[in-house]
Amino acid sequence: MKRLDQVKVTWMVMALWVGPLTCDAQHHPPLYFETTDLVDSFDQNGLLVDSVLMKHRIERAEALNMAYTRNLIKLQEPRLLNATGADEIYRLTLLRPSENPIALRVERTEENILVHAKEQHMIEENRFFIDYEQIKLTENDWKTLAHQIDQLEFFNLKSTLPGSRIDHQTNTIWILEGCKSNQYHMAQRMHDQASDLRATLKTLSSLAEMEIGFGGR
Repeated sequence: MKRLDQVKVTWMVMALWVGPLTCDAQHHPPLYFETTDLVDSFDQNGLLVDSVLMKHRIERAEALNMAYTRNLIKLQEPRLLNATGADEIYRLTLLRPSENPIALRVERTEENILVHAKEQHMIEENRFFIDYEQIKLTENDWKTLAHQIDQLEFFNLKSTLPGSRIDHQTNTIWILEGCKSNQYHMAQRMHDQASDLRATLKTLSSLAEMEIGFGGR
């Protein structure tokens, strides 16, 4: 039985992906992340900024930024870096190699609290639709989520992605972002390192009434 105070809107968005994202700022929106936040977490002590190895790791981070941005644009998600318009925003993105990409975004404003749940379904190459649900949450819903974010100490949370294993094409990537009081932060995990984010995923998927599987990890 649905809660009487819950408002749910569901629709599908048809889309056609016409080509790869490029870094041409005149024709494309800016990348969704700071590349420096995506450099792998392998011990960097003793590495010079201009060393060949560090340059290679930055190039890989740039490639990840392009890939993550492309996926979020396909999901028709906004860029949260430097976002305005909401008092507080959190988004958990799941990029699953053999299953549909998912974005769960909660926005709190003076007027209401909304969760936006999106799942991308491929029809054929370069054609897909987005299953999009928007649900109005209660203050108690928000308190539950906010408590988990606080327990994580989210705005101090570090990404943990060893350089030798970053591969969004074969591993499920978890990306948690947040904006609060003009402060933006993000943390990423591979599936087998995301135990600290599972409670947040469970809460968000429950609020969005979405079952999420990880058959392909």
